[in-house]
Amino acid sequence: MRTTHQEEINFIKDTSQDLNLRRSAAQDFMNTYLYVNGYKGKYPEVVLTDEPNSFARDSIDKKTGERRTEKYTYQYMI
Repeated sequence: MRTTHQEEINFIKDTSQDLNLRRSAAQDFMNTYLYVNGYKGKYPEVVLTDEPNSFARDSIDKKTGERRTEKYTYQYMI
């Protein structure tokens, strides 16, 4: 059965679902979007977290060439 884009988005947003399943669905959704729109580079990795206001960024250590993920968390002050 084919799902609509909105059903996929709702599944990804549903925090009662397993985080890894949601991440996999988000990765597939993004990869399909990029492919359909002619993207030719390496697909970025999707990272989901249950922490508010956070994201991760991949980088490469210039000395060792090792790939690493740096995690950032923002706190908003009002």
